[in-house]
Amino acid sequence: MITAISDRAKPLAYCSSPSVTTGVTCLGVYVQNGAMGQNGAPGMHEDWRLLTAFLPSNWRDLAATSGALQGLRKDESPENLLRMLLIHLGCGHTRQETVVLARMAQLADLSSVALSKRLKQSHKWLRALCIELFRERGLHLGGIGNQFRAVDATAAKEPERSGSLWHVLYCLRLPALACDFFKLTETSKPFSGEALRQFPISEGDLLLADRAYSAASVIGYVAQARGRLTVQVDTDALSFQTRQGQPFDLLSHVRLLGAADDLGSWDVKVVTPEQAMVRGRVCAARKTEESIGIAQEGIRKHARRTGKRVSPDSLEFARYLIVFTTFPTDQFSTRAVLDSYRLRCQVDLVLKRFKSLGQMGHLPNLGDDSAKAWLYAKLLVALLVEKLISHATAATPESTDWQCRRPHSTWREFEFMLNEVCRAIEPNLSLSQTLAGRNSIFEDSQSLKRSATRQP
Repeated sequence: MITAISDRAKPLAYCSSPSVTTGVTCLGVYVQNGAMGQNGAPGMHEDWRLLTAFLPSNWRDLAATSGALQGLRKDESPENLLRMLLIHLGCGHTRQETVVLARMAQLADLSSVALSKRLKQSHKWLRALCIELFRERGLHLGGIGNQFRAVDATAAKEPERSGSLWHVLYCLRLPALACDFFKLTETSKPFSGEALRQFPISEGDLLLADRAYSAASVIGYVAQARGRLTVQVDTDALSFQTRQGQPFDLLSHVRLLGAADDLGSWDVKVVTPEQAMVRGRVCAARKTEESIGIAQEGIRKHARRTGKRVSPDSLEFARYLIVFTTFPTDQFSTRAVLDSYRLRCQVDLVLKRFKSLGQMGHLPNLGDDSAKAWLYAKLLVALLVEKLISHATAATPESTDWQCRRPHSTWREFEFMLNEVCRAIEPNLSLSQTLAGRNSIFEDSQSLKRSATRQP
């Protein structure tokens, strides 16, 4: 059972991200009220050990089989390695801050360059942990068969006040959960579906994309590259024609689906800006009444937040899952198309949490292995947070009176639990340790920055 924050470990100064402008460098300092010995124990590792209990049962074995432990000293354990990686990638500390924290907490004595090497060789381990946690959620990844490419992106801003805005573009192969593309693009513009043009596409690729990529130009780009695409339809941005060239009335067709899970499929074509014709199918399924209510309430909330009016058509379209696909008809039935997109949706539930984590911390180096490790570590933290929330929900009685007054916010709950996870990951250094080692902390940090600058 998850307990409240221990009274003996009150935060003196805590921030879950260096992007929080506190005016000082955040190193996760805690007052232990006499609970620490000379080596930061006992009590120092209590929350961390509780957190590791929520990892897959074979997480140490996966470290060995994935090659993450190759080249480590005998006194360095997979537990300390994972903790260092999550301090850096999960909690958003720089490499310099991470090695200083690790040294003070006696987790490891290494340089920022050595940390980078460990990071690069750990991406397979972090991916394996994510797959195991997805499997616990009932989503079996890593199997064989059709391999879909789920394309997505998020915006991330560097923590400095004058930090640049970046688009983080990535592609996950499903169900293998393997990242086969990762790119950072500096920009001053908001994200648009045109970013899909930066993804390499080969003949026969089966792409899955959300409604952000619902544009005729994107569909034309994939078709020109001889790839296949299934994209959720944005009814405000994408229109269709019948095979005879007449306007296709999408709403009147999906209204034929009267019961939950009724399926429909219609042959249509999309006209690209270059006047090319891309043939495909509109596949749709009616949602359950519960899902319809959630979707319609989300539309109303967005309208209230932006000051816009809710159109009746938007509420009507919210009753259905609608995708446009160019997947081959002889290989993918309507059910198979929608099931493949639902697979992406299940992963996307975690990717949305990852996107909130993407705002936290420094962006990765452009090296393929370190970028993949960055991505998988963010996903791992998001999966751990959601597992903790599920555990707490099952273990804690619901408060009916509180729920009647104000329904809880999923995002606030996630943010709160994320802070608690970061609290468990970061070493609990006592105030006396921090004061005594103040000079060495900042001297080490500055020397590490200077040595990193000299690296080619």
